[in-house]
Amino acid sequence: MTFTDFFSGILPIMAGIFAIVVTAGSIVAFRQSYSRQVILMKNEMIKTLRDEIEELKKEQSRQKRQIATLRYAFKEQGIRIKVNGEFITLTHTRTGRRRIIPIQEEIKQIEKEENEPTGGEEDEED
Repeated sequence: MTFTDFFSGILPIMAGIFAIVVTAGSIVAFRQSYSRQVILMKNEMIKTLRDEIEELKKEQSRQKRQIATLRYAFKEQGIRIKVNGEFITLTHTRTGRRRIIPIQEEIKQIEKEENEPTGGEEDEED
């Protein structure tokens, strides 16, 4: 057996082994890259959600301050506000008159009610 005969017999085997090693290495590299990308995406999502939670907490705090201010303003006008579950109770302290209002779910409903004329509160033109 000559040197060239040896290499012509072993060269296809070596090429096959090389192809298998390159394929396995590519798969491992792809999986590591994919895993790294997934981890980066998860971390970015967590950061985004934490930022959103922080913004929501700020908004909640602002709304609590607004409600406290409204309660104070109504109290100065002789109206007490009590929120119980799905209803708000307004009590006029001077007359004792009480009104129970369901909490609105839809902003459109609130806007519709704000735009309806209430008779007496509108300025009349001469």
